[in-house]
Amino acid sequence: SEAKNVIKVCKDLIEVLTCIIDHSFGGIIRSNFLKAFDTYTLDGVLHGNIKVMGAKSARPTSNEPNLLNFPSTKSIYAKPLKRCFVAPDNMLVIQCDFASLEDVVLSDLTLDEGKLAVQRDKTLDAHCYNALGYFQEEVEHEIGSEGDFKDKVRRFKLAVDGKSKILSDIRQKSKPITFKLAYLGFPDDHKGGAITQSVYDNYHNVLYPGVKSYLEDYIKPVVNEKGYLHLGLGCRLYSDDVDSDFRTLFNASFQFWSILTVITINELNYRIKREGLQDKIKICSSIYDSIYAYITPEPDVIKWYNDNVYEIGRKDFIPNQQVPNTLTCDIGRNWAEEVPLPVGASIEEIGAVLEKLS
Repeated sequence: SEAKNVIKVCKDLIEVLTCIIDHSFGGIIRSNFLKAFDTYTLDGVLHGNIKVMGAKSARPTSNEPNLLNFPSTKSIYAKPLKRCFVAPDNMLVIQCDFASLEDVVLSDLTLDEGKLAVQRDKTLDAHCYNALGYFQEEVEHEIGSEGDFKDKVRRFKLAVDGKSKILSDIRQKSKPITFKLAYLGFPDDHKGGAITQSVYDNYHNVLYPGVKSYLEDYIKPVVNEKGYLHLGLGCRLYSDDVDSDFRTLFNASFQFWSILTVITINELNYRIKREGLQDKIKICSSIYDSIYAYITPEPDVIKWYNDNVYEIGRKDFIPNQQVPNTLTCDIGRNWAEEVPLPVGASIEEIGAVLEKLS
């Protein structure tokens, strides 16, 4: 009975906090986007500034308005706002994303066995993998303790897919923990957070020890010796105080590689111009690891774009890359209502997708 009351209180608290977050985003929508629609819209197109390599991590920044500050997918404002971004007449929106780019990069940089396993073995769900590491007793109470760690992860995911509410909730509550820990968050349970010392230790010493080693045995010694960390492509991040800057240095080492999106856009524009497709394909925006373009609903044009963006984006970014980059594509009439477009889709498959949109 006491456990049920605690769960109810937690759910009520989550609901209240979600409402507060949504209200906060409502203010952002009013001040950033709705105001911007009046101020920065010319001929039906919203214009803003994007500064390439504007952040310390070399990720882009944006202002007037901030085109990168879209509400998260789960927000009640996400779809209504994205529906405002509509393809021009006789065109569609095609969106391409680097799939889990930061995790891919971190796997390749750290060569951590856990990170590599999750990326390589598609039977391992990353959130189940993490949740089992944080809440092993809770998970094993539902699925049993038989088998090795990976076997348990697979059983965990099967149970979630089978609509186990208890395990779905455990998987869900692991997500914000993983997000904080991935950016070197510290135990915060004394402040009301969910990261206990045990969870923190399991993440760094059991699940992903290679990540901690990458920070302690590579980043800190290199910066102490040279005064900078080479992020990639000749870009350096300088520091004269590693003890204060280690989190920024660590995060920048993998966030930097969102520059692959810029490189892909640049090469795509070159190829579009070379093929004389400027009137049929117009790249219109980028949000970190995503590329948005307007395209005519012609199967051969869509196939050309789909094939080329995948070829460019798949190229290795470091020597001896262990986990390849992958991309996903979606297509629709606006940013909110899109359907998946298989990578490498045939003309026939593209035709079937277009029929869904007609």
